Amino acid sequence: MDINIFALKEYAHELQVLYVEDDEAVKAQIVIFLQKFFPSIVTAKDGAEGLELYKQGKYDIVITDIMMPHMDGMQMSKAIKEINEEQVVIVTSAYNETEKLMELINIGVDKFVMKPISNKPFLILLYNVAKSIHLAAQNKRLEKELVLKAKETEKIIDFMDNQIAVIENQKIVSMNRAFKLLFGIENDGEVALSDISSRIDGRFGCKGDIIECLEKNPFELHKAIIIDEASDKLPRMFLIRHTALETNTKYLLTLTDITQIEKDIEVLSKKLHTNPFTGLPNKEALIEVAGELTKRGGEFGTVIFYIENLEHIIAWHGKEKGLEVEKAAANELLENIEHLKLDKKPFVANFDKNFYVLICRPLDTKILSGLIGSLDVMSHIAKLNHAENETIHSCLKPVVLDERKFESVEQYFTALKQKYERIIF
Repeated sequence: MDINIFALKEYAHELQVLYVEDDEAVKAQIVIFLQKFFPSIVTAKDGAEGLELYKQGKYDIVITDIMMPHMDGMQMSKAIKEINEEQVVIVTSAYNETEKLMELINIGVDKFVMKPISNKPFLILLYNVAKSIHLAAQNKRLEKELVLKAKETEKIIDFMDNQIAVIENQKIVSMNRAFKLLFGIENDGEVALSDISSRIDGRFGCKGDIIECLEKNPFELHKAIIIDEASDKLPRMFLIRHTALETNTKYLLTLTDITQIEKDIEVLSKKLHTNPFTGLPNKEALIEVAGELTKRGGEFGTVIFYIENLEHIIAWHGKEKGLEVEKAAANELLENIEHLKLDKKPFVANFDKNFYVLICRPLDTKILSGLIGSLDVMSHIAKLNHAENETIHSCLKPVVLDERKFESVEQYFTALKQKYERIIF
């Protein structure tokens, strides 16, 4: 084996050596050799002195002879191993006795050099020992750094608002503070995934294993309602995401609170789909409803209606009064529809200026058309002081759309506009 002397010096430059030998001539020779690589070599003349020095200092390598007065190398090695079983001990001996070697191995010593010591075998042994100690120290440093980084990461994750958990073999093996607070988990141990799954009301139809459900539909946005144990058990909406870690049995699960976002979207959607003056759903909302009905291919009834003489009301009483009449008439219609207590509530929309559409079951068109025609628009208009004999007469004028089934939403709206134009003009 070729030895890289520079590598040996690099491995050994911080290592401390305790060398125990009673033969002064041998000791002096070996010390000179060791000093070429190790910065510090402490010597002792026998096992008793060597053990005392060991107790007082800290050594990476202990090199000892076996046969010595007061305490031999075997007794000293045994005492040292009792203090530190990881201590590296190299034994030098002029005797190749199997019994003694086996006893040393039982103690935990597995490094031997036969006397007289030959430089090359001794050099190879020192190289391997120094490299092993160097790598072990490096691993400890890395392990310490990893532990510190892990604690640092844990603090960062705990500081995050998102709920984060690691799932492995149907168990939540770790989770951050936000996750524990959400589900009311007090301990730091593992939690069965089923305990968490049962408390998630999944809108994506997940009633069992969360990960299994997410894996089946990887390209969908998964939302779920979870009761927040940390906030008076209020229901909150979460976006659920996951990603596989090292193996397919370990996953990272994250929950993002989108409660306020969903509320904001709902408010915005309502604004975008509502006529700001009448409060009724607008054309966009009607397109969605009609589109869904035509897609299903079922029959449905439609009643078109408008406010008769609305332009004259505006001319006599002003635009603001006209808008007020439209809103009052819409509210009155909705209230009267509620009183009918129909099995299926109809959908009423403000399609365009003074153009209203009601969608209902075919069997309800007659009763709803009659209701619309019975409402008195003029009751919402106060007579002008200077016009005791007003000639304006107004009510809601309904017309039933004859067709009940349409191939597409475009076809439906074409029929609506044609019918409206015929009754207006």
